[in-house]
Amino acid sequence: MSKSRFSNQAGDVFARYTIDESALSRVYDDAFKRAFLESRESDASTIRERGKKTEALLTRARDGLDGLTRELGVRFAASEEVSTETLAKAREQSDAIAATLRQSERRVGAGEIAGDALTALRVHDAWSRTLKHHLKENAQAARAGHRLLLEVSAYAFTAVAKQGDCEQGYAFALKSLARLTADFAHSLTLLSLAANLRASCCRIDQRVKGAGVALHTEALELYCELTEITLEQLTSE
Repeated sequence: MSKSRFSNQAGDVFARYTIDESALSRVYDDAFKRAFLESRESDASTIRERGKKTEALLTRARDGLDGLTRELGVRFAASEEVSTETLAKAREQSDAIAATLRQSERRVGAGEIAGDALTALRVHDAWSRTLKHHLKENAQAARAGHRLLLEVSAYAFTAVAKQGDCEQGYAFALKSLARLTADFAHSLTLLSLAANLRASCCRIDQRVKGAGVALHTEALELYCELTEITLEQLTSE
């Protein structure tokens, strides 16, 4: 197993959402070793310079993923804590209504409670169960969405770290990250960030198509830009 290349805080977030941190570390190590060999052992100066640039971009991309993961982890934990508390209160309320309904059903035969009151309680009980189910589904969907955003961040990092992909492959990974991050930014009402990330999809296509032999380093550069602009906006709001 590779030594972790990420902070303890990011590692905790990866573990919480079952993201394979060791696989990410191996991807980084393998890519960095290739770049290091290029920068030190190639006879061509252009290849040595490309290797040095790739080393710097890989470190920058790794740091971008680390910082973004830590920030998202804090926000995800706060959001999920609120959802858990809301669901707990809804369950408590639902249990209380259900208990009142059971007691009332036993009393109605003895004429101790009116039929209309029992009918109203049954409506309340039905709605309390509906609300509880709705909140539970919302909490599960939110957590799944949080995990998906972390997964796509890791997927895009893995894609751009590796050499040899095609224009469409790099562009797809980068645009997937931009779109899902834009959706998350929109949910936080960070509308300028959301708009910027969505607009970046066109820029990604343009830049990878015109990159030529510098396609790999251009993809790395784009990943760095996406994570850095997102982190900057999230931490400065």
